Amino acid sequence: MFYVTFASGSKDFINWLREEIKKHTKKIGHIAVTKRKNPYYQLKYAKKESLEIIKKMYYSSNVVCLSRKRNKIRETLMIEKKQQKTYIE
Repeated sequence: MFYVTFASGSKDFINWLREEIKKHTKKIGHIAVTKRKNPYYQLKYAKKESLEIIKKMYYSSNVVCLSRKRNKIRETLMIEKKQQKTYIE
């Protein structure tokens, strides 16, 4: 199981991002608030929703992104693919 998570100190930004993702994927996600002196917000999507969001975000190898994030996602998807193979066999 894995999640795609977006974090920000701005509630307005998280709400805007949620609406943008919803507009493009029809996925709603879940907003969690970490209450501290300076609270921050996390917009989370579970595995099935995450896969669809990832496909939209990284639709091309030429898309502008942070390479460390793309590599992290690539590694996660490779692990997921291996686990799925194990479950099927």
